[in-house]
Amino acid sequence: MTKPTIYQIIQELVHHYGGEQLGKILINDIINKINQVMKWTGSTPLYLLTKYESGQIESYFSTNYLELLDDYGPGEIQEFDYGEDVGFIMTDFTYPT
Repeated sequence: MTKPTIYQIIQELVHHYGGEQLGKILINDIINKINQVMKWTGSTPLYLLTKYESGQIESYFSTNYLELLDDYGPGEIQEFDYGEDVGFIMTDFTYPT
């Protein structure tokens, strides 16, 4: 079962309790997607190699430190342990339960 977005919740409230037709409801300041934090839950460290080349940023993840260096060369490497934030993913803006 998918959760309704905040946008859908407001729209349904206005429709059902306000008696307004769905086609006449305009909601402008509510976004449908937000950044959700991703946490590392692996049993071994996770490594992130970031390279800056020709104005481009390239990022590579691996659980093998040496593999990162062998495959992608030098760059800035960060280590993440269990429970640490490793980035964001775009997800629907829903009401937390």
